[in-house]
Amino acid sequence: MRNEVLFDRYQPTVRQGADAPLAVTYCALVGRQQAPLQILDAALDPLAQGIATPVVSYCGVLIRDAQGHAFGTLCHYDLQRCQERITDLPLLEAAAQLLYRHLHPAP
Repeated sequence: MRNEVLFDRYQPTVRQGADAPLAVTYCALVGRQQAPLQILDAALDPLAQGIATPVVSYCGVLIRDAQGHAFGTLCHYDLQRCQERITDLPLLEAAAQLLYRHLHPAP
């Protein structure tokens, strides 16, 4: 998986993360399920079992192309447990739609 854009408030000068095998990411789960995913604490979430990653909290959504096919994911993750925020997934879903339209404007 390629990390295209990264914002880390603890390292604000870093703009792109390292590539990772898709199998060790929660983004792979989003793609397999074709649905948004929120993991508050990977140690307690059955969906996170078997994925070897230092990520503890995750929320992510699919970015879909103009035909509705999976194009990528937009996510937020943290190496520490995050508090549940019910607005994150709807906000990511809206941003994913805008992001695809921005990257691939209609002719």
